[in-house]
Amino acid sequence: GSLNTVYQPISVSNPTDHPQMMGAEIAVHQGLSPNGDGINDFLLIDGITQYPDNKLQIMNRSGQLVYEAKGYDNSTKVFDGHSNKNGALQLPGTYFYSLDVTANGVTQHKTGFIVLKY
Repeated sequence: GSLNTVYQPISVSNPTDHPQMMGAEIAVHQGLSPNGDGINDFLLIDGITQYPDNKLQIMNRSGQLVYEAKGYDNSTKVFDGHSNKNGALQLPGTYFYSLDVTANGVTQHKTGFIVLKY
């Protein structure tokens, strides 16, 4: 008899027990200096415009929420050192963020710190 070998391409995607985001990588810049020089005047988050379903929270060292936004977009919704809770310009120092980004029903949670300087 004769033997025929058939090669069938298969693709392996992300395993279902470890959902991951598809598309742009999210990177939160760690510093901002809102002094009007056009450089780092607001908190820049690379890739955030690919995920309009997002929620950003920024807390001071005491854990008090000083900024919160849904749909952070690096243009109309940005953290520029002012609290959107009371409008006050925040003191320089270290702040902590919590970022939830949702795509295709999967939410990715990122936390970290940023440094505010003038």
